[in-house]
Amino acid sequence: MTDETEQATMPNPFTQSEILALACLYTPEQHALARLKDQQCMEGLRERITELEEQVETDMACRVCGCTYFNPCNPPCAWAEPHLCTTCAELEKDL
Repeated sequence: MTDETEQATMPNPFTQSEILALACLYTPEQHALARLKDQQCMEGLRERITELEEQVETDMACRVCGCTYFNPCNPPCAWAEPHLCTTCAELEKDL
């Protein structure tokens, strides 16, 4: 951060007319439109997350250790393939 003396000695890279032109580029209306686009993007992300959550089979159990979505191995595992957790997949790979 600069103090007041440094700010006073720093040259301004823009002319007054360039500053006014830049200020006109981003009006309050454009700001509102940008926020609306952000909200639409977030809504799209929420919908996609919901779709992905619906695809997760919460009643699936690992064929080797019996862990489930709600009762994972320790440390927590994930699904390497249907009915095989990542912990057991690593153990099978080492055999």
